[in-house]
Amino acid sequence: MSITTNDEHLAEELLSENQLKGLYRRVFSSDDGKLVLKDLEDMAKFRSPLSLDVNEMQRQEGARILFLRILELATSPLPKGIE
Repeated sequence: MSITTNDEHLAEELLSENQLKGLYRRVFSSDDGKLVLKDLEDMAKFRSPLSLDVNEMQRQEGARILFLRILELATSPLPKGIE
């Protein structure tokens, strides 16, 4: 699926949750996508303890939330008939 629009907000509204899951699965199931996903996990320090510094902790938590959203969309099962 290819979307050619300059209005990203409109593009988001045009995609259903299942369509988004399909896009994320296709992107992150490739060899390159798996490497990018691993890099995002490392960048988010997903498997590391949170910092004791409040500002750094907030940044880490934001990165973790974003990583979890990507991981959820990339790995959650799709209903039958949707790929």
